[in-house]
Amino acid sequence: MAEPPRLVITPDGPYSITSADAVTVLFARSRSDYSTGRLTPDAPADAVLLCRCGRSGSPPNCDETCERSGFQADPAGRGPDTSREAGVQPRLAFVENGPIMVAGMDVVHEDGSVTSLTDHEAPMCRCGASNDKPWCDFSHRVVRFCSQKR
Repeated sequence: MAEPPRLVITPDGPYSITSADAVTVLFARSRSDYSTGRLTPDAPADAVLLCRCGRSGSPPNCDETCERSGFQADPAGRGPDTSREAGVQPRLAFVENGPIMVAGMDVVHEDGSVTSLTDHEAPMCRCGASNDKPWCDFSHRVVRFCSQKR
């Protein structure tokens, strides 16, 4: 049996989604206006790297701009505000010009600790400006984050 998907936070780098082929992906303009897609894992790692510095030239994928720009995550996250849902399937919802809504999987932090979102949904920063990294604090509105390719 395949391992369940997990979101692994790399120090000062991207989010790594393991078992990415089992994750439902939504590209959301609003709760009722969205399209679906798939993540294409990088062989042979079976993982997908997603930008969290907000500077990738190929969003939502990481193009290693974080390394070249000196991105520092400075994790201070208090933890997400979540509500419980029954039977959450692994999913990522990329909110247009906003966070990644993550649900149905574990989040593995830089220090090895785990936040379980197996029955939760939580917003994770992808603009790089949150003061509550890796969680979204809506700083994307202040910095006018654009989730489209530049």
